[in-house]
Amino acid sequence: MGSSQLDFGDQNVSILGGQLKDLYQGQTISAYDLYEQHHIKTKFARDHYIKTLREMVKNGEIKSSFKDTINHQVSVLLNPYCILEF
Repeated sequence: MGSSQLDFGDQNVSILGGQLKDLYQGQTISAYDLYEQHHIKTKFARDHYIKTLREMVKNGEIKSSFKDTINHQVSVLLNPYCILEF
């Protein structure tokens, strides 16, 4: 059947990542606030942001940390406690 529209591949991660870097460069923001501000202007879904932001952390393009006391198993969650540094 091939690639579907629902497949969020490397190209889309790159496109969304580029948009986020352009808009938030030099800023610190919670992942939740970033998603709430940005997604209303796009066709990207919540899962697209999670995949893209985790990939950006993995590649050293941004930093993430958590303000809560939970030992998280992932680098990014779309919640107010996940802080992103661009």
